[in-house]
Amino acid sequence: MPNVRPYPHKHPKPGMWQARISLGRDPETGKYPQKSIILEAPTIEEAKAEAIRLQRQMRNDRTGHPNPTLGDLIEQWFTANPNDNEGWTRKGYQQKKDTHVLPRLGHVLLRDLHAGHIEDFKREMEQTERDDGTTGYAASTINECLSILSQACAYGVRRRLLVANPTREVPRSKMETKQPELPPDEAVATLLAEFAKTNYEVFLVMALGVVTGSRLSELCALRWVDIDFDRQIIHIRHGLDPDRNLKDTKTHSIRAVNVGEGTMKLLNDWRTESMDRFVELTGSNDFDDEWFLFPSETDLSKPRRPDGVSTAILRKRKALGLPRVWIHGTRHIATSKLINAGVDPRTVADRMGWADPSLMYKVYAHSDDNNRTNAGDLAEASAAALMPTPER
Repeated sequence: MPNVRPYPHKHPKPGMWQARISLGRDPETGKYPQKSIILEAPTIEEAKAEAIRLQRQMRNDRTGHPNPTLGDLIEQWFTANPNDNEGWTRKGYQQKKDTHVLPRLGHVLLRDLHAGHIEDFKREMEQTERDDGTTGYAASTINECLSILSQACAYGVRRRLLVANPTREVPRSKMETKQPELPPDEAVATLLAEFAKTNYEVFLVMALGVVTGSRLSELCALRWVDIDFDRQIIHIRHGLDPDRNLKDTKTHSIRAVNVGEGTMKLLNDWRTESMDRFVELTGSNDFDDEWFLFPSETDLSKPRRPDGVSTAILRKRKALGLPRVWIHGTRHIATSKLINAGVDPRTVADRMGWADPSLMYKVYAHSDDNNRTNAGDLAEASAAALMPTPER
């Protein structure tokens, strides 16, 4: 709020006011310059209103936009903070920014922006009739859009383009913890058998997903140095960013995943085939353990694209008329089978790469008929040992 007082100070004249206006933080110097101006207005309230208008105009002039919009601010924030979010998160943010946020709110002037705009946006996202016949977007999608708005508005507050962040007054959409949908075992088995004959590389990625429960990005990032054939261990050290560069795993940890002889034989056969392919393509015998298990067809120093695996599975599933199967479903299969086999939660969490084992109970808190029957038998047997024989 500009500081307004009568002018001159010692002998004020009616209708004359001096206003000291803050121009906000200068991004180049880090300082907060101010400007003093003389106004003519009948009352101090009118003088303050005029000072506020001039302050907004002067700040707008400094941004390069005479009337900056929320769309201008979002693009400025997104460009100025390229490293604020990890690669896949940033890619998702860009898609939602362009698809949902900018078309609905990009035109709103910053000087007019208030919490009501954000509330209306959220309500529209919740009630939109979609092409597939459903109503409303998922809570996770809505909350990502709100996160984009929140971060952009916080940036605007830091740059003195906004007085306050209006998103703080709007609650996030409530997210329900859903049990994962497991692909049918029969459909997964059919795809594995088909890929084993037609596309061995995709077969091996799927097989490793079922055995290790690793994420697709982690599987495509595997190098031969990560495979310990003697101890039958696969070391999950990296994932991939959208440009297929190695990055830390999702939890920024390295984990050792034990596998059996069958998986080791598959990997050993694939290594032999990969070495032969390397010699054929390069004419060299200098095969390096730093090479990827699943390299790009055009550049052996790069891993193959993870979305290429997903696309191959989708096309094959549709061609065979199978129910929905997706690569991340193999992670759900691996987790569920370990839980149903009675493996302790800490071991399952370590194998899957979860920082918090409690996630297992929140997401995989389901049971099947066999488990319920076994639990009933165990409870009956335990209770019988304590129960006296009633006399009747």
